[in-house]
Order: sequence, then structure tokens, then C-alpha cells
Amino acid sequence: MDFEPAYLGLIRTGELQERVIKAQAHMESCDLCARNCHINRLETERGAC
Repeated sequence: MDFEPAYLGLIRTGELQERVIKAQAHMESCDLCARNCHINRLETERGAC
């Protein structure tokens, strides 16, 4: 069997770490929903906007 989970390739190339960094940036200035509130989700309560 030559199956390899996709995340292993992402780890090997460094792409997974880049995705983590980008996700954290979105959380620091939230633009993940239609409200586009730019609240820092890492410092506030969930759903606070």
C-alpha cells in the first residue's frame, strides 16, 4: 500500500506550518465570517462580536 495521509506531505514541505501561521493571523484579526469584525479571537470569548 502506497497510501500516505495528505498531512504528512504538508508537514514534510513546511506547508502545514504556513497554514497554522495564516490561521492564527485570521484569528488575531477575525475575518472568518460575514461580520468581518476583526476582533482578536485569541483574547476574547468565543462568539463575542
